[in-house]
Amino acid sequence: MKRSAIKADLFAGDKRREKLDALGDPLVFLERYVDFAALAADVDR
Repeated sequence: MKRSAIKADLFAGDKRREKLDALGDPLVFLERYVDFAALAADVDR
Protein backbone atom coordinates (compact mmCIF):
# COMPACT_ATOMS: atom_id res chain seq x y z
CA MET A 1 0.00 0.00 0.00
CA LYS A 2 1.34 3.43 -0.96
CA ARG A 3 1.49 5.99 1.84
CA SER A 4 0.98 9.67 1.31
CA ALA A 5 2.86 12.45 3.07
CA ILE A 6 -0.35 14.48 3.02
CA LYS A 7 -2.52 13.78 6.03
CA ALA A 8 -6.27 14.06 5.69
CA ASP A 9 -7.60 16.62 8.14
CA LEU A 10 -11.29 16.73 8.91
CA PHE A 11 -11.09 20.49 9.43
CA ALA A 12 -8.65 21.35 6.63
CA GLY A 13 -11.31 23.25 4.71
CA ASP A 14 -12.22 25.33 7.74
CA LYS A 15 -8.58 26.07 8.52
CA ARG A 16 -7.95 27.09 4.91
CA ARG A 17 -10.99 29.38 4.97
CA GLU A 18 -9.83 31.02 8.22
CA LYS A 19 -6.36 31.57 6.83
CA LEU A 20 -7.68 33.06 3.59
CA ASP A 21 -10.08 35.29 5.53
CA ALA A 22 -7.18 36.57 7.63
CA LEU A 23 -5.21 37.31 4.46
CA GLY A 24 -8.16 39.04 2.81
CA ASP A 25 -9.44 36.50 0.30
CA PRO A 26 -11.07 38.43 -2.55
CA LEU A 27 -13.55 35.59 -3.10
CA VAL A 28 -15.09 36.30 0.31
CA PHE A 29 -15.87 39.82 -0.91
CA LEU A 30 -17.22 38.55 -4.23
CA GLU A 31 -19.34 35.95 -2.44
CA ARG A 32 -21.56 38.83 -1.28
CA TYR A 33 -22.57 39.43 -4.88
CA VAL A 34 -22.09 36.07 -6.64
CA ASP A 35 -23.91 32.87 -5.68
CA PHE A 36 -21.04 30.48 -6.39
CA ALA A 37 -23.10 27.42 -5.45
CA ALA A 38 -25.71 28.28 -8.09
CA LEU A 39 -22.99 29.07 -10.60
CA ALA A 40 -21.31 25.71 -9.96
CA ALA A 41 -24.67 23.93 -10.35
CA ASP A 42 -25.20 25.61 -13.72
CA VAL A 43 -21.70 24.67 -14.85
CA ASP A 44 -22.19 21.07 -13.71
CA ARG A 45 -25.44 20.86 -15.65
